[in-house]
Amino acid sequence: MTSLVKFNEPNGILSRKDPFSEFDKLFDSFFNTSLDYPEKTFNHSMQSWNDGEYHYYQLPVIGVDKDDLDITLKEDKLYIKTEKKKEDDHNKFYQSMNSYITIPRGINKDSIDCELKNGILTIQMKKLEESKTKQIKIK
Repeated sequence: MTSLVKFNEPNGILSRKDPFSEFDKLFDSFFNTSLDYPEKTFNHSMQSWNDGEYHYYQLPVIGVDKDDLDITLKEDKLYIKTEKKKEDDHNKFYQSMNSYITIPRGINKDSIDCELKNGILTIQMKKLEESKTKQIKIK
């Protein structure tokens, strides 16, 4: 029996491609997702900026209600978690996200506020007085 052998030019090694590797990848990807609850992933692109008095963070959480969000402050991390399950006659839906923000130095942890509007979670953190930017006049 004759078989084809692919020549791998970069390293000059002869290799034989496994004909079942693509099937294995397809099989693995099929069984790595739940059939009952197909998982929808979030775009974790978070924006951050500060204006001298506050630090701001924005995180898209489209399709999530504020009752589905759990935001917890522990030491120097703000944990953001959401989990949503929905079921109708034909479909089951599962959505989850876990993320955290490391609180910058000089933040008043008692002043952290969160707002959910149009699928965007905005987090506002007030700086302590001693860490605010001061303009120094030149004499």
